[in-house]
Amino acid sequence: MDNTLTFLDNAIIVLYLAATLIIGIVSGKNVKTIKDYAIGDYKFSTSFLVATVCATWLDSGSTFGITEKIYKYGIVYLIIFLSESIKMISITFIAPNLEKFRGMLSVGEIMGSLYGKPGRIICGIAATLFCLGLVGAQINAIGYIFNKFLGMDTLTGILIGCGIVIIYSTFGGIKSVTYTDAMHMGCFAIAVPIIIICYIMIGKIGSYNYLLAMTPASHLQLFPNTGTPIEFIFIFLLFAIPFLDPALVQRILMAKDKNQIATTFKITAAVIIPFYILAATTALSIFVLHPNLDPSSALPFAVKNYLPSGIKGLAITGLIAVVMSSADSFLNTSAISVVHDLINPLRSEPLTSQQELLTTKIATLVIGLLSILVAVKFNSVIDIIMKFQNTWGPVIVVPLFAGIFRIKASSRSFIHAVIAGLSVVIIWMYFGLEAKLGFDSPIPGLIANGITFFISNYYYKRTSFSTWIINQDI
Repeated sequence: MDNTLTFLDNAIIVLYLAATLIIGIVSGKNVKTIKDYAIGDYKFSTSFLVATVCATWLDSGSTFGITEKIYKYGIVYLIIFLSESIKMISITFIAPNLEKFRGMLSVGEIMGSLYGKPGRIICGIAATLFCLGLVGAQINAIGYIFNKFLGMDTLTGILIGCGIVIIYSTFGGIKSVTYTDAMHMGCFAIAVPIIIICYIMIGKIGSYNYLLAMTPASHLQLFPNTGTPIEFIFIFLLFAIPFLDPALVQRILMAKDKNQIATTFKITAAVIIPFYILAATTALSIFVLHPNLDPSSALPFAVKNYLPSGIKGLAITGLIAVVMSSADSFLNTSAISVVHDLINPLRSEPLTSQQELLTTKIATLVIGLLSILVAVKFNSVIDIIMKFQNTWGPVIVVPLFAGIFRIKASSRSFIHAVIAGLSVVIIWMYFGLEAKLGFDSPIPGLIANGITFFISNYYYKRTSFSTWIINQDI
């Protein structure tokens, strides 16, 4: 097995990185206003929206993360990742209710319309922190790819990959992000390293039936021996619940109408199912053939040792594409959140459109640099994602859903819910409950947030039974 990269492999990777930078800069040259920078001009076709949603969704956790977890724990993580299709389908029913917020630029602006200035500012902080963590996770993966495949120092790889993302994201905003996302997904669709490796390794094993026969029973159990059932149930819920994260809401606000939103998420749901099944097949194949690898190195090992020259370069390009396409999406969203929903509302005199555009570009640069610190602090992509979920689910999700479905509530109810959710997160961290109970605080924090929100809302008599009925005629 030859695990070296040839001149052809390296040339493919370098050309891809150069093309990404050029397309990102060229596509963003006509950005003139903060609206152009945040959501565009409603002229994106459905195919481009599907590309940017898929590119945002299929991140490093969907490649390295799922391979690592299935190699280590078995098919339980396939079930967990497949639950994201439930999330996507549910969003097709939820998202059209956001059409009444058309013209707004961010989820923070939506929360401001529902709960006033406190709602907008708190959401701005939560969205910024959440997206910063997600950018950090992708930057971490970029450094990992450059280190494992190209032999670079991890920090050098982070600086190169992150530098490219920061440059075009800062320059062109959502237009640069969307058009490069389309290119990223095109490269990934051509390379599809998971599919290539899957079928090469199945060929080595013989057949799917033989793969299942050779896979240890522990890896085919619904609940593995390592960990408790409640731990995996909570992780399943974390993946299945439509949290409507800031980048996802931004994509919804980019759409022309509710029909385009529904079509986009239905197609995305259809795309991710076969992708995760192929990823699981690859992970189990690697485990059967090489059961003693470091789980985090399983996918790089297969790429380096089973793919021929040229194809190996395409596969690495595909992996880089997945990671960069998520990094640029969350970087753009975080910059919009910090300026549009945090800095601007706190000013006595709002920024003009041009001032806000310039400030957002500066924020993109600064947040990109801060994400490098997040990337070097954590070792696992999945760990970063899990930790930063605490800044969104336990704070924003329930009040956001309430507003989407026209459940009227005061800013006081919102603030009480935020305090309750964050209190659970802090208690969880202070007493080390994750290690004791086997699951982290996002779901318990979300439950506390929701219970407090509705009890407080009832107490202040801000709602009636009729407002609990979802109005679909929007």
